[in-house]
Amino acid sequence: MAKYASYIIFLLISVLVAILYVNDFGPLAKVQRNINDKLLSMTASEEQISNVVLVSIDGKSQEKYGNWPWNHDLLADLTAAIASGEPKVIVLECEIRENAEQEKSGKTHILAEQLGWMDNVVLPYDIALASFRSSKTSNPDHLFDFSLTIDNKLGVMSEESSILAQKVFLPAESILDAKPYLGFDYITPDDDRVLRHQPMAVNYDGYYYPSLPLMAAAVYLNVTPDMIKIVEGKQVSVGNDFQLPINKNGDFIINFYKDNPFR
Repeated sequence: MAKYASYIIFLLISVLVAILYVNDFGPLAKVQRNINDKLLSMTASEEQISNVVLVSIDGKSQEKYGNWPWNHDLLADLTAAIASGEPKVIVLECEIRENAEQEKSGKTHILAEQLGWMDNVVLPYDIALASFRSSKTSNPDHLFDFSLTIDNKLGVMSEESSILAQKVFLPAESILDAKPYLGFDYITPDDDRVLRHQPMAVNYDGYYYPSLPLMAAAVYLNVTPDMIKIVEGKQVSVGNDFQLPINKNGDFIINFYKDNPFR
């Protein structure tokens, strides 16, 4: 029996390590994360991405135009100025909720008019997470046009393959009448505050909808939402010629080098 003792101990230790890893034991999870970061950094390009430009509202801008958030008419001017550069897509990543003061003063109407002549604007909306998938089905106004295709016979994925929402918070109704593209805005940094993965889809009332980055990529590629197809645990096909790899949770793994990769 003694000659098998070392094998038994090794087996027990292996089982213990596996259990700790599956249950996300802190030290082991941190080591694995550091290894993953090293592997990703070895494959990340160090060239600045030339087709993405960030327009940030910095302190100098606020000194000149006032503190953030800005009025809707000023947002309209900013968006129009960006549109004059003829970008393929404009992601206006700020909340444009119902605001009685902005509506009454006509400033929301000005923004809606500006967005009305642009056909490449993507707006974010917030979601409230659910702990389980609802059996309810609905076709919400404005949002249902952006529902995604699931590449299987049932058109349904497992609960773990996307995030789940119990409620959505869309932009102001008058803004929605301008028919912008919509994508949910949700990010989950790890406990060290580093963002390593981005959910690609959310399940809401029986259908799947794209994230803000996924919708932006589709508009950039001139792909309509009905041409976005998810293969569970494998990839998101954006049209026929572009695929984004995803993991079993439906996340795209972010792989940017540490310096600012955008202009």
